[in-house]
Parts: sequence; C-alpha cells; structure tokens
Amino acid sequence: MFDFSLVRLSFAFALVLLLFQALNVQAGEKALPPSHTVERGDTLWDIARIHGVSVSDLQKINGIEGSKILVGQKLRLRTTPEHNHIVERGDSLWEIAHAYGMTVKELKKINVMTSDRIYPGQKLELGAWSSMRLETYTVKKGDYLARIARLHQMSVSEIKKLNGMRTSVIYPGQELKVNPILRKSHELSAITEIPWDDLMASSAGLKRIPAGNGPYYGQRPKANQQPNLGYYEGPPTSVTRNYRQARKLWLAFDREITRLGKLSDRLMGWHFVLDPGHGGLDPGAVVENLDGNGNKIYVVEDEYVYDLALRVYVMLRLHGAEVTMTLISPNHIIRRSNPPVRSFVNEKNEVYNNAEFNKINRWSNWPNGGPEGNLLRRVAISRKVCEKAPKNRCVFLSFHADIDHSAPEAPLVLYYESRNGRRVDSVSRNFSSIILPALGAGARARGQNLGVLRNNPARIKVVLELRNLAYIDHAWALRFEQLRQRDAEKVVRGMLNYVEQTN
Repeated sequence: MFDFSLVRLSFAFALVLLLFQALNVQAGEKALPPSHTVERGDTLWDIARIHGVSVSDLQKINGIEGSKILVGQKLRLRTTPEHNHIVERGDSLWEIAHAYGMTVKELKKINVMTSDRIYPGQKLELGAWSSMRLETYTVKKGDYLARIARLHQMSVSEIKKLNGMRTSVIYPGQELKVNPILRKSHELSAITEIPWDDLMASSAGLKRIPAGNGPYYGQRPKANQQPNLGYYEGPPTSVTRNYRQARKLWLAFDREITRLGKLSDRLMGWHFVLDPGHGGLDPGAVVENLDGNGNKIYVVEDEYVYDLALRVYVMLRLHGAEVTMTLISPNHIIRRSNPPVRSFVNEKNEVYNNAEFNKINRWSNWPNGGPEGNLLRRVAISRKVCEKAPKNRCVFLSFHADIDHSAPEAPLVLYYESRNGRRVDSVSRNFSSIILPALGAGARARGQNLGVLRNNPARIKVVLELRNLAYIDHAWALRFEQLRQRDAEKVVRGMLNYVEQTN
C-alpha cells in the first residue's frame, strides 16, 4: 500500500526548501549591498550613514586617504568573506560557477538553490573552489589599483592583502592576483580564447590604422576620443560609396570568422537578425562620464552597442547560426578600448546592410532617428531573413544602452505589448523570462509598444537594454572591452539556454 505520509513529508520538506530560499532572497535583497557608486553631493559620511558602516572602514576597504571621493567612483562597502561571492547587479549564476571552476549544479547544491535566479547583495558559498581559482592580471600603462579592483569586483584592501602590498603603487608589467570573475566559459570561448586580433586584421585591402579606440580601416576619426556631448564627424557625401566600402570590409571580416571553425552546432538552423540601436545619423544617447581622476569622458550609445552586437555576431556564428546585421560600418569592425579613456567618437557613417536601401544618394537613405522610415527598414531586413529561415527559428535582437531614469540599474528585456495591453507577443515574453537568469542579477522584462518590434515577422523579437546610461556605473562599464564582451557572452548564453529548454 502506498504510504501517503511519505508524500506529506516530501511536500513539507519542499515547502521548507522554498521558504528557506525565499528568506535567503529577501536577506540578499535587504542585506548590505556590495558597493556604492558615488553621485554628485555624496560624502564619505553620507555613504557610511546610509549603509550603516563606519567612515574608517570605508577608507580602509577602498584605500582612501583623507575624505576626497569622486563622482562615479565605486566604493566597496564590505570585504568578501573567504570562500564566498557577494552578488553584484549583472552577475549571473552560470558565469560565477564557471569563474570558480564549478558547474551550476554544484553551486546550486552548496547554496540549497532551486532556481538560477540570484539577487544583488546575496552571499553565495563557494566551498573549496574559491581558493584554487585566482587569476593573474598584468598591469597596463595608465592602470590604477582601484580600477583593477573594480574590474574584478574586489576592494582595494582585498587586492592589496592578496598580493602582499603595503601601498597602492603599481607599475606596468606587474602581475597581480585577482578574482576570476572575468574568466568566461570555455563553451562560449572567452575574450582571451577567440583570436580577436586575427579578426581585426581583415582589412579587405583598406589601409589598417592602429588606434587606442580602433583599429580603423581606410580612414579614422579626426578626434582621438569623443571631446564633448555635441561633437560628431561626417557623414560622408555618398551613402552608396559608404555601403560598398562597408560591405567590402564586412565580407573580409566574415571570412575570418568562417576560418575559425565552430564551437558547436547547437544553433544550427537558427537565423538571427542583430540590430545595433540607432546608428548612421542618429547616435542615440550621448552621456558624460568620468575617469579615475575626475576628468570628463563622453560615451556615445550607438558606437558601443555596435561593438557589443559584433561580439554577439561572432559567437552565434561559432555555434552554427546564420546571422545578419541590420547596420554595418565602413571603417571599423570590433574595436579595442585601450586605454578606456579613448572613448569611441560619434561618427555618422553606418549604413543599412541592404543594397536596395543604398542605391540612391539621398539624405533620407542614411539610418536616422525618424520613427517610421528608420525602424521600418530594420523590420524589412528582418522580414527578408525570416522568409528564408525554418519555421519558428528566426530571432530579432535589437541592442541598446539607452538613458532611462525610470528603468532599473540592470539589464532590461523589452517584448511587444500594445498600449492598451490587449495584444502581447507571448512567444517573446516567454523567451524573455527564460533568458533573464543568464543576463544577471536584477535583470527584468516588460512589454512595450516599440516600432522596431511592431509587425516584425521574427518568431522572437526583443529589445535588449543591456546597459542604462542613466547610471554612472553603466556608462563606465561600456568603455571597457572586457565588460562589453561579458555582456555579449550573457546574451549568447541566454540563447543557448532557450534552445536547450524549448527543443
């Protein structure tokens, strides 16, 4: 006879687990956050009072002498206990597991987790793995200890203790032990594993011009970096000539990707349309940011999301997918950010990746900020791709780093929903919910009536706001090649998760 008492016991145990995790989540959300980004008007005393820490602890943890702090500076509020990882916004369970040489299953088991969702401020136990997985960082010219610590989600005091340092003085070529949070999955092939320099070498016969914010091909911007909010260069006089050069450069780039072979066939049969937001005459958001010395730096949305989309392009191709870009550039492909203060310049030169749209040299044929023609052409490119794709295997991803003070300080996925809420793209909404854990802690999704999603024939179509330039820390992160790569890998991981769960 079946023992119903065992069922009741199992059910009760499951409830206890869920309750434990819920309490753990609440504790993670309400617990002291790992860091605070300095805003205008902040003082050390204000920050200490708000977060319930002492001024002396803030100074010690962050290597601060005196009371001077800078807008945009990221202050750690606590040191990370040994064998633990404190979740920051944007961290995802899969990348934490891979960084420390674990599987997601092992990490979840240690922390008694039933879901892949994690939350800012949550403490994750790492067991014995943490002490075995340190990385080595080689100091570059212009580096300072606080920036290196910030990149690896450490405090200055932690990095000094780990390396036996008495002061914060560092020098180029010095090797430092750091946390491995930027080390990525071999499955995705990280920035250190893909031969990016080989891909950048494909000049298509155009002169290759080295630059800290390049390389460029044929011609480079006159400015070394974006000098102010209103600065721009171009556009060239001929959209047709621009398109021909862009296609020439793009085909050479594509051939180099093909030569790399494949990482897997997991996305074989899938067709992607990658849409870098804005571009051409429309730079999107242009925001002021600050370097480590408090000097002004300017970040141009369309230039950075183009680079991010290209990185996603490469990795999707390496997993067997067919991929099409809506826009292409005539003078650059993937670019470096060395040093990150060399911000990308607002060049009005990207063109639609479609010969028909570039036949006639008209001002209106440039990508622009117009709500109809600009968006309809992106949708038209999507339609052309999806007509040839297998049923239900066409995906449209539009990349943005918009400036929205009402949106969260975390990745945001937008799917189509009419203004009255009566029409909702349920397929894209389901897709959004599945990829959120891969995008990181705090990631959210919501419906919105967006023109680039309306009447788009792709089975799945979403806008990815991977960074929000309303937040100083997001504008800071976009300037770093390593962090753009990290964002790109999250998107690819999300897609792989979706395919695994729905096949």
